[in-house]
Amino acid sequence: MKPNCPPKSPSSKKSPALAVPVSTPASRSTNQPAPVAKDVFPVVGIGASAGGLEAFTQLLSTLPPDTGMAFVLVQHLSPHHKSELVNLLSKTTAMPVREVEQELPIQPNHVYVIPPNASLTISDGKLVITERLPEQGISLPINTFFESLAHEYKELAIGIILSGNASDGVVGLKNIKSEGGVTFVQTEGSAKFPSMPRNAILSGHADFILPPDQIAAGLARLSQHTFTHIHSFQESGDILDNKKSELDKLFGMIRAATGVDFRHYKSNTIQRRITRRMKVCQIDTFSAYVTFLRKNQAELDLLFQDLLIPVTQFFRDPESFTALQRLVFARLTNLPPSDLPLRIWVPGCSTGEEAYSIAMVVLETLSDTASSRQTRIFATDVNLAMVERGRLGIYPREIEANVSPERLSRFFVPTENGYQISKTIRNMCIFAHQNVISDPPFSKVDLISCRNVFIYFDSPLQRQVLHTFHYALKPNGFLLLGNTETIGVCADLFLLVDKKGNLYQKKSNALVSPVHFKMSELPIIPGTGKQPMSSSPTIFDPEILKEADRLVLARYAPPGVVVNAQLNIVQFRGSTGLYLDPTPGVASLNLMKMAQPGLLPHLSQAISEADRKKAPVRWEGATLELKNGFQGITVVVIPLLMAELPEPHFLVLFEPEPTGLRKPDETKFLPEVSETPPPEWELERTSLRQELVVFKEYLQSVIEKQVATNEELQSANEEALSSNEELQSLNEELETAKEELQSTNEELITVNDELQNRNQELAQLNNDLSNLLDSVEMGFVVLDRELRIKRFTPMAGKILNLIPTDLGRPFSHINPNLHLPDLPSIFDEVVNQFRSKELELQDQTGRWYSLRFKPYKTLDYKIDGMVIALVEIDLLKRSVEAAEFARELSDAILETIQVPMVVLNKTLRIVQINEAFRQRFGVQSGVIVNQPFFELGTLPSKSLPLRTLLEDMLFQNQLFQRVVIELESDTMGRTPTIINVRRIEGHRDPAPLLLLAFELPVP
Repeated sequence: MKPNCPPKSPSSKKSPALAVPVSTPASRSTNQPAPVAKDVFPVVGIGASAGGLEAFTQLLSTLPPDTGMAFVLVQHLSPHHKSELVNLLSKTTAMPVREVEQELPIQPNHVYVIPPNASLTISDGKLVITERLPEQGISLPINTFFESLAHEYKELAIGIILSGNASDGVVGLKNIKSEGGVTFVQTEGSAKFPSMPRNAILSGHADFILPPDQIAAGLARLSQHTFTHIHSFQESGDILDNKKSELDKLFGMIRAATGVDFRHYKSNTIQRRITRRMKVCQIDTFSAYVTFLRKNQAELDLLFQDLLIPVTQFFRDPESFTALQRLVFARLTNLPPSDLPLRIWVPGCSTGEEAYSIAMVVLETLSDTASSRQTRIFATDVNLAMVERGRLGIYPREIEANVSPERLSRFFVPTENGYQISKTIRNMCIFAHQNVISDPPFSKVDLISCRNVFIYFDSPLQRQVLHTFHYALKPNGFLLLGNTETIGVCADLFLLVDKKGNLYQKKSNALVSPVHFKMSELPIIPGTGKQPMSSSPTIFDPEILKEADRLVLARYAPPGVVVNAQLNIVQFRGSTGLYLDPTPGVASLNLMKMAQPGLLPHLSQAISEADRKKAPVRWEGATLELKNGFQGITVVVIPLLMAELPEPHFLVLFEPEPTGLRKPDETKFLPEVSETPPPEWELERTSLRQELVVFKEYLQSVIEKQVATNEELQSANEEALSSNEELQSLNEELETAKEELQSTNEELITVNDELQNRNQELAQLNNDLSNLLDSVEMGFVVLDRELRIKRFTPMAGKILNLIPTDLGRPFSHINPNLHLPDLPSIFDEVVNQFRSKELELQDQTGRWYSLRFKPYKTLDYKIDGMVIALVEIDLLKRSVEAAEFARELSDAILETIQVPMVVLNKTLRIVQINEAFRQRFGVQSGVIVNQPFFELGTLPSKSLPLRTLLEDMLFQNQLFQRVVIELESDTMGRTPTIINVRRIEGHRDPAPLLLLAFELPVP
C-alpha cells in the first residue's frame, strides 16, 4: 500500500516514509525548525492490540529519540495480569519509557504506556486514568484516548493504528483528522493481525498506510515541518494573509473539478484543512501548494475530501431526538393515514447516520402508521463518496456505544466487521448527491434536519440557505439545527420551539423575497465545472440617493430635486421653496404642478432635451418674479444613467443668475397720462406688452391643458400600472409554479438516481443468483401461494419437464416426469403448518430423486409460497441397494459355510458369528451382537494365547494364517485347533475387523 498522498517523482528515493512532492528551493524552508515552545509539541497516540508489541518495537527501534514529540501507547491489555511493556520497550529506544500514573504531565521525547484495566484520556497537558468498570460493557480505549487527544491538541495530534483485531481506533482517527491532525495506519501485509489496520484503511481516514519502520521515518520527517510545532495559526501568522488571489485560484480549481464553491465557507475551517494537507505533503508555503495542486489531481481530490470531513454519529445530541419525538412525530399520530406522506429532508447527511437515526425514531413513534404514510427521508450531501457509503448503510461495531441493544437488534443486521441498516430502514431513506447552496431544494417538506452544517458557512451563505429552507418547508414545518448553530441572521423566518433540542418552526406569515434557483435539469456532478448562476443586482433606493449626492457634491451646490420618468419628485435637495410651491387641492409631488409659472416652459423643454440626448442640459433665460423684482434662473437637468434603475431619473437643479435683481416695470404695461401725445415707439411698446400679456395668458391656458392631459395620461398610466401589477402577480405565480416544478424535477431526479442504483444492485444480485443456481447441480422450483410457478432452475426444468413459458402457470397444469403426490395437501402442510417435508420419488425412467418442500420466506419473515428442491439420488439409492444385497449375500455365505467363524471389531467385541460356531462351541442363539468375545465363557474365549494373537493382529499389523493353538475347555480339555485369522480393513470405519475361522482339531 502507498501513502494516501500524491507520490514523489521517480527520482526521489531517499526515504519511502512520506510520499511527498519534491519541493523547489523557493517553496521549502531552508531554516531549521523552530524550537519547541513550552507545553506546545505534537503528541502521538498509538493504538494496538494483538501483535502490536512487535510492530511498536519496530517503530521505536528506527525512530530518532529527539523528534520533539511525545508518544502514548494504548494497547488492549488483560485487566488481570501485570504488564511488562515498560521493560520490553525500554530496551528498544533511548527515550524514557514509563507507565502512566494519575495526572501525569506529558513531556516531549518520552514514551508513555497505558496501565492494565484502565481508560486513558489527556486534558490540560496531563494524562488522566479512569478505571474500567465491568458494567461499562464494550471497552474501546483507543477511541477514547484518540478523541480526547484530538479535542485537546487539534493540529498537533497524530494518530497511529498498528496490528490488532476488531476495529477500535477508527472513530478516533476520524476525530483527529477532522481537527487537523495527521493519521498513520500499518499496512495489512506487515501486520500480524490485520483486522484493525484493515478497518482503519476502509474507513478512509488514513493519511499514510506504511509498515512500522516507514511510519517511524515519516514521523521523523513530519517533526521537521514548519507547522508541526505550532499550536495556533495566530502564532505562525495566517498562511492566507495577502494570498487572496492564490486562494481564489485554489477555489477555482476545486470548483472546476467538483462543482462546489468554497468561497463562502468560514476561513478558519478552510485554513485548518489546507494547512493539514500542506503538512501531510511536506510543503511549507501556500504558493507552492497551489502550484502543486495544478499538477496533481489526486491531491486536489484529497483536499476536497478534507474540506468536507464528515463529523457525525448515530443519535448525536439525544435532546434533539427527544424534541423531535415529542413535538413533531407524536403530533402526526393523531392525523389520518390518508394525509400526505411524511417528508423529511436531511441536507449534509454525510455517511447517513443522521438520516437513519431519524428513520428509527419515526418508526418507534409512529409504528405501523409510518409505513401507511409512506414516510420518505431525503438524505443529500455534496460529497458523492459519502452519499455512496450512506446508501450502503454499513458501519463498524463502535456504533454500539451510541445505539442501544434494542435498536441494534431491531434495526440492524450483523455483518462480518460490524452492522448494516435493515432493509426496512434503507427503503425509507433516499440518498442523493445535491448541493444545498446552488441546487433546487425539495418542496413541501415536513421536517428539515440540517445539523452541524452552518458552522462551516459565513453569514450571507447561512441567510441564503435559511431562505431556501423556509421555501422548502410546509406551512408550520420544522427545522432542526445543531447545538452550536442558530437562525440569528433570519430570526424573522422561524420560531424557536424547543431551545434544548434547537428545534424551530416555520413562520408562514413571514415576508420573504422570492427564492431563485439555478436552472438545471440534472444535479451538479463533480468534475463538470458548472458555475452557479449569478443573480441580478437588487435595486436599493439608498444607492440612487448616494449617486445623486456624489454628483451634486462633486459638481454643484444649488438646490434641486430628483424626479423619475413621470416627473414625480423622489427627493428634495437643498431649499427649493423659492422655486417650488405646492398647489391647492389634492396633494401632488409632480414637478410641473409645483414649479413657479416662470419656470414651467424651461423645465419642460430642458427635461425633454436631456431625456433625448441622454446628457446634461443647461437652459438659461427663465425668469422668476419676486416681490422686489425679477430673478434670472438657469435650469440644469442631468440624467441619472444607472443600469440598476428600472426607469429614467433626472436631477433638476436651479441656479440663480449672478446679475442680481431686475427692477419691476412700474408702468404695468400702460402709458402715463400726459398732455402731450406719446411718441410712436411708446405706442408700439405698449402694444407689444399687451400682446405679451395675451401670450402669457394663452401660454398659461396651454400649460393648464397640458397638465390636464398629463393627468389623463397619468390616469391611463395608473391603469396600465394596475394591469402590470396583475401581470406581475401572475408572473410571480408562474415563477412559483416553475420553482415547484424545479423542486419536483430535482426530487424525481433523486428518486430516479436511487432507483437506478437499486436496479443495478438488483441486476447484480439476479446475476449472482442465476450463476449460483446454474452452478449448483440441484433443481429448484419456487411456487407462490396459488401454486403458480415463479422461478425454476435449468436442472428443475429438465427433471420436471418445464419450459420458460411455464412461468406464471399453475403447477397442476404441468405434466412432470415424476410421480408427484397430492401437491395441495403438501402445500397446506408446508405453508400453513410451517413444516418442511422430504420425499423420495422415481421418474418415469426409474431414476430416484429426493424432493424437499420448504416454505418461501420473505425478508420480513412472511410466508409467500413454497420452494421445491430436487436432488438426484439414483446412484446413492442403487449403491445402498447394492450394499444391502452384498451384506445379505455375505450373511448367507457365512451361514452356509460349515466352518466355525466369528467377526470381531477393534475392541474384540462380536460383530457377527455363524451357526457352525454356535454349534461347535456351544454358544446359544440368543447371544447379543456387540458382546465382548472373551466373555462368552466358551472354549475359544478362555484361551490366553488366542487373545495375544488377536491383539498382535490389531495393533502390530501381523498376519496369521493356519495357526495351531491349544484351546482349553472344561469339557474337552486341551484341544489343538487350527485358526485362520484375517484382518479386514473397514470401508467406512477406518478401524479394522478380524475374521476368525476355526478348523477341525489337529489329529
